[in-house]
Amino acid sequence: MASPSISYVPGKLEQRGWTASRTEPAEGRGPARKVFEIQPAGREAWYQATIEALTGPGQPNSSFLLGLAGLPGVRSTDAVAALRQYRRGILGRKNEVEEAWQRAGNLPFVLEGMFEYSVNLLQTELDWLDRYIPRLENLAANEDE
Repeated sequence: MASPSISYVPGKLEQRGWTASRTEPAEGRGPARKVFEIQPAGREAWYQATIEALTGPGQPNSSFLLGLAGLPGVRSTDAVAALRQYRRGILGRKNEVEEAWQRAGNLPFVLEGMFEYSVNLLQTELDWLDRYIPRLENLAANEDE
């Protein structure tokens, strides 16, 4: 990544007064480096954004919901196949997260909560798919009659 790309976000934060920067000489050879430090306004913005993120429900996967909305125009057998593939992807992702959680070992409370939350969201989606796919299969069977 080019240097301007790396400094874009910290520069924007500094423009808003959320951070301040200083240039420090390089240790040994190499260019000086720019060091950013959070300012009181930045700490307040971070605090408010954190509270807002914790209090408001997140946006669902809108492309998936768009796919569900389009089901009436798709052959049920194709929809079932697509949802089974989606389920395999969710199961694979859940397994990856659980393995990473296990490899991480003893984690701080906050990180433990992040893993637990992610695994539970994925499991909830799997549970929904396990209820929805058979209903769609029944619909497909009724269409064939």
